[in-house]
Amino acid sequence: MADILDEAQQDLKQEKLELLWQENRNFIIGSIIFAILLTAGLSYWRNWDYQQKMDATTGYYHAFKSNDVDTILNYADSAKGDHAALAHLSAVGVLFKKGRNDDAVKQLRAVQAESGADKMYRDLAAIMEASHLLNSADPAALEKKLLPLSSGSAWSLTAQEFLAVLAARQKDFDKAVQIFDNLLQKPDLPQDMRSRIEKLGALYAIKKAEKNASLQN
Repeated sequence: MADILDEAQQDLKQEKLELLWQENRNFIIGSIIFAILLTAGLSYWRNWDYQQKMDATTGYYHAFKSNDVDTILNYADSAKGDHAALAHLSAVGVLFKKGRNDDAVKQLRAVQAESGADKMYRDLAAIMEASHLLNSADPAALEKKLLPLSSGSAWSLTAQEFLAVLAARQKDFDKAVQIFDNLLQKPDLPQDMRSRIEKLGALYAIKKAEKNASLQN
């Protein structure tokens, strides 16, 4: 009797499985096909993405190796993201050497506008532009560019140094000295920057004293 009951239960389970298959086979088959296509698609994308990056890197290498500014700029115009940023930055050095300063600044601004590039490259371009224009551009415009870089940036120490120099340029020696004093408290301040800031800080302290003395007279 037990064998008959077991056999009946097995038949019932089989019928339920067959019914489940009949009702859901299209969905199950579709899910399997989708999973296969998804896997194939991801594999294709990874291979394509890798090849695109390899092609971009090779293109940048040949452009950079040429040391010809027009070749580098042509590559920069066709590239995207980090490769475009690197090409623009590479062109900047050549342009400055050739005395084409306005064109160099234009390339630095192109890097800053390259939204697909790493923030480090965009911030570096902003620092380089500020460095070139530190003694000539509108102080308010430069301060607006430097302030976001003075914290949370790979170039924050340099940005703070430039802000101090900019303050001194506007005869605000109190602010310049304060920025330098804060920088000198940082244990990770590079030695060459520390030496430069100590010398400039001493000069600004003298200017500060002279200014205060003239105000008291």
